Amino acid sequence: MSKQSSLDISRLKFLIVEGDENMREMVGAVLRSFHVEDLHHTKTGEEAVKFLETQRPDIILCEWELEKLNGIELTKKIRSGECGHDRQVAIIFLTAHTQMSQVMQARDSGITEFLAKPISAQTLYRRIVSVIEKPRAFIEADGFIGPDRRRKRDPYKVGLSRRTADKMSPEESAASVVSDDEIDAMLNM
Repeated sequence: MSKQSSLDISRLKFLIVEGDENMREMVGAVLRSFHVEDLHHTKTGEEAVKFLETQRPDIILCEWELEKLNGIELTKKIRSGECGHDRQVAIIFLTAHTQMSQVMQARDSGITEFLAKPISAQTLYRRIVSVIEKPRAFIEADGFIGPDRRRKRDPYKVGLSRRTADKMSPEESAASVVSDDEIDAMLNM
């Protein structure tokens, strides 16, 4: 993002799904620094499902590693409509799982955005702004329900990157850890 947005996110309703208490508190403190007041927390994916039966957050901030129902499984439940919640709710993954294969698995589960831990207030805000200012079409197809995974506008560059990725072995893909800047480039932020 070339220009810093000044979008007011204070009236958005957030659900933080995070098993680590310190991380939940830190993310909550960052959101409160943006004057967000409608903040909810759950420790497990199952608690999040119960919360979503009666509540409708605007944005879900979700960790991959959760007890009983991990973030990937939770995302798939939400996208399939099993939670009785808005299937198109924005889901931003906040996770330390940053190998390229893991970023792609999260994307393919239907997440909206991805943010590698450790996070900063600025990168979290940028992802939230991205979700609001650059919404993507919701896709329902065989094997995928979620925001359109195609982000790049230049078909030549997309094709070129796909060819490069196709040449990588599964071992190379699994071993390639990516940074926030590389994730931004991959997701065309």
